[in-house]
Amino acid sequence: MIKEKRFLITTALEESWVNDQPVLFLGEWCRIYSRKDIWSEVDAILLPYHWAQSEKLHSDYRYLNELYERTLFDLASSLNKIHKVEYSVKYWRVLVGPWIANLVHVLYDRWLSIQSALEEFEITGTIVLEVKKDILVANDTAHFLKLIETDLWNHNIYSEIIKKLNDCKVVTKKSTKRPHLNSLINVNPSIKSKILNIYSEISKFFSKDEDILFFETYLHKFDDILLQLKFGQLPQFWKKIDPIQIDLDEDQRNWEMPNCAESDFENFLLQVIPKQIPKVFLEGYQQLIKQANSLPWPKSPKLMYSANMLWHNSVTLVYVAEKVETGTPFVYGQHGGGYGVASFSFAEEHEVRVADKYLTWGWSDEFDPSTVPIGIGKVPKPNKLQVFNNYERLFLITLNASRYSFRLGSETTRNFPDYFEDYFLFTSSINNKARNNMLVRLSSWDQGWEQSLRWADNFPNTKLELGKNKINDLMLKSRLVVHTYNSTGILESLAMEIPSILFYDLKNMPLRESAAPYFEELKRVGIFHDSPESAAAHVDAIWEDVDSWWRSPEVKMAVANFNEQYCFIADNISNSVEAVLRETL
Repeated sequence: MIKEKRFLITTALEESWVNDQPVLFLGEWCRIYSRKDIWSEVDAILLPYHWAQSEKLHSDYRYLNELYERTLFDLASSLNKIHKVEYSVKYWRVLVGPWIANLVHVLYDRWLSIQSALEEFEITGTIVLEVKKDILVANDTAHFLKLIETDLWNHNIYSEIIKKLNDCKVVTKKSTKRPHLNSLINVNPSIKSKILNIYSEISKFFSKDEDILFFETYLHKFDDILLQLKFGQLPQFWKKIDPIQIDLDEDQRNWEMPNCAESDFENFLLQVIPKQIPKVFLEGYQQLIKQANSLPWPKSPKLMYSANMLWHNSVTLVYVAEKVETGTPFVYGQHGGGYGVASFSFAEEHEVRVADKYLTWGWSDEFDPSTVPIGIGKVPKPNKLQVFNNYERLFLITLNASRYSFRLGSETTRNFPDYFEDYFLFTSSINNKARNNMLVRLSSWDQGWEQSLRWADNFPNTKLELGKNKINDLMLKSRLVVHTYNSTGILESLAMEIPSILFYDLKNMPLRESAAPYFEELKRVGIFHDSPESAAAHVDAIWEDVDSWWRSPEVKMAVANFNEQYCFIADNISNSVEAVLRETL
């Protein structure tokens, strides 16, 4: 079979494009929406995404998890030698696990894309932009997670893979570009936050070395304070600090991972690790330890409890790693949706594995006694007398994610253009009255999808909300809330018993077997829909009297059954958490 000839374009960086020959766009990430007038005029084909089918995604996920474990073990050995320490694999799992897992998943995704392009087309060439390598090496884990969203970092990785496979003509060009890092919209701190910060600065002087560390527990402030008082300590609200900036030292990166590669990709991964490992884990490791030791947090806590300290901040991670290494019990809590529901999730597996006890919003694992249901901790109890027909708003909550694939899980969509088409199809299908009263919640962190512009082009009169207001407040003053993906929002709105529907394609975001019956029950009563057309038809059917539908016995029973399993509100959650903590001590 004769392959079609195409010039390969790997990212949206237009200085790596050509316009005098047919091209192959490696993925949707190449086509920035606001540049449609440019890329739509090019003789181009879009490469089908290799993880479009969830079956392949799941099988690759299982392989990558096994590879992650092998790589983590060898990386732990290497870092022990480099830093002349003898820490366990669990220590390094806490500290570098989030980084190496993301790297393994990301590199394999990029590798499969290039491999697919070379297999399906005769690639006539590609342009490689040469940039200073130090700007493509992260300072810490949080910085790395931002870098892997950028066109420049991904262009460099794609280029390295192409050179490794050595299967097409490469044209190099000098570039002075730097990675464009997305950032959240700054929100001015409230008076409550300012008061809390002042209290934190004063109260830290009363902290004891043996206190339990309570850190971002994802509980109401009242429950957080009450819980700490139950253990006889002055309530503390610790703040994380960012790692100091470290200079790259090429000499310190002149080392190799143990080579037990079983494929060309694994060999490539082992070569990339010494080049890409964040600087705080190599050149700045001693400074990172000093920062952790200088924290005003308890020096020898008898226990640590958190729901949000295992992923991003490297100073926090090294603090946890050192305490876990010395035997400090660690209790961790669910923070978000998808947990207990998604067919597979590295985030859930990592958190459960690191923690001695894992507190969930309702679900448990019959094969893992460390998972303990304590309920959802940060939503108000439902107002049984609230009349939602009094409100006019239809509140549509949308998803946002990086244009480039990162850590794998079945809880988020893989094909965003199809996702956009689904919520636009839903919008065009609902009645005019609901559409005219619709408010669309977008993330303040757009990540290059330009969703506001897409809405302006498709439904220019639709009101948009860019994440500046509290989502619970908006839900509580809406006639009906529509969720477009399976995550935190649907759990919180059902827990608060706010009229809600959810629609998404189960083939795109599959459920685990244990969750399927609960979603089937939601489907029977009109809460869950597997197509935008079905969701829109249901909105039209109930719009004039949402309360009658929502208060019907069958809907109330389905919501109660679901909530009991995935997002129940405990009568006294501080007592539930206290019991687990005392049992763990």
